[in-house]
Amino acid sequence: EHNQAVFDYAVLNTRIAQSNSQLHAILNNHLRGLDASGKLDYATEVQQIILHAMKGGECTLPRVAQMLGTSQRTLQRRLSAEGRTFRDELETVRARVAMRYLEETAIPLTSLSMTLGYSDLAAFSHAFSRMTGVSPSAWRKGGRAS
Repeated sequence: EHNQAVFDYAVLNTRIAQSNSQLHAILNNHLRGLDASGKLDYATEVQQIILHAMKGGECTLPRVAQMLGTSQRTLQRRLSAEGRTFRDELETVRARVAMRYLEETAIPLTSLSMTLGYSDLAAFSHAFSRMTGVSPSAWRKGGRAS
């Protein structure tokens, strides 16, 4: 369920012979979710569980709470302590997955909206535009917001 990478300090100080921007982006996103102790903050942990639940097709508050081994109320309370909600985390994960699909596949937008659990294309387009500042079709065409 969990993966971890531990690096010796000397390795971290070693210069990299060739850069890899894709790997940099992946590691940078992961490191943003770590607190000073090296643990994921709760919101990031919830996002990872949401992503896993999406793969199983049941991404609901009760299911995610069960997967975390906690009550729905505790999940909501802990997210609230970080200024977040379950809906915030669900929308963040949906937007990230949508971005990847839009960049890497030609899946029709209607199919993508259903895959992500939206009721229809309009709901998906509205949510995606709110999160990214551009429509899904504009994102796909390369008009990504900065």
